[in-house]
Amino acid sequence: MNRLIQLKRFVAIIDKLQRCGYVSREELVDTVKEKCDPKGIDIRTLQRDFHSIWELFGITIKYERGMGYYLADREEMSGTMTDMLSDFMILCHLGQDPDLNEVILPEDRTMVFSVSIVDVMKAAKECQSVEFDYVYLRENGRRRHKEADPYYVKNSQHRWYLVARDHKDRKLKCFELGRVDGFKVTDNRFVKDRSIDVKALFRESFGIWNDPSTPVEKILLRFDSLDGGFIKTLPIHSSQEIVSEDDDSVTISLKLRITNDFVMALLSRSRSVEVIEPLHLRQRLNDIYKAALERNCIEGQ
Repeated sequence: MNRLIQLKRFVAIIDKLQRCGYVSREELVDTVKEKCDPKGIDIRTLQRDFHSIWELFGITIKYERGMGYYLADREEMSGTMTDMLSDFMILCHLGQDPDLNEVILPEDRTMVFSVSIVDVMKAAKECQSVEFDYVYLRENGRRRHKEADPYYVKNSQHRWYLVARDHKDRKLKCFELGRVDGFKVTDNRFVKDRSIDVKALFRESFGIWNDPSTPVEKILLRFDSLDGGFIKTLPIHSSQEIVSEDDDSVTISLKLRITNDFVMALLSRSRSVEVIEPLHLRQRLNDIYKAALERNCIEGQ
């Protein structure tokens, strides 16, 4: 129970700082007391919590004289981390009030994989090399044996990925856990390359990190007003900006690498999306639509 209360404190502290920016010590103590720990906490416990938050979530909390405490990397917190914290907060409330099960509908769509994600995360944390067979779906299910150094675990589009450095070519690659088989943690230790900017790996891509040789491009998209409303409340990418808006449409700009994941996301908005630029992306969607129309044509029409 004490451990659960501690985790609830972590989430309450992060949530307060993320929403409010600068927060005084008194405000944080009051928040913790109100949200999860009626006994309250002292300054030493608060400082220990800050350190534990850094160890557990990689989130740094700093203090600025005259302003209060703040999240040092508030603007750069990944969407995955925010989502995970939100999910954890819901679980905490469920533990406090089981009746909430009657009003919360969980996502039924879950990824299927045989490897233990706990083992994957532990190997990455402990810097232990791993071995596994990886299935290449684009090569008719061909399997290749991999030896790699696990760096990170990433969630994207309902799928979990291992970001690891392949021993063969020493490159960082993403391996979907659903295609990993025979996962084994070895006794071999490795030293992580701390010069790698992990946030930069995904910053300019939609979904999982892809080939950095793919250029970053400016993209202009137009949606009808209905889809535009959804796009505004859940941006496609962190680079999204509203270029223009009227009663009929919303035009946005993006700056990212055009990958398969991004194209699939656009196809999910086929009802209204119009690619203004670049031309090659417009042509790519055009070719996909033509092929789809041929596959799904109805005789006599």
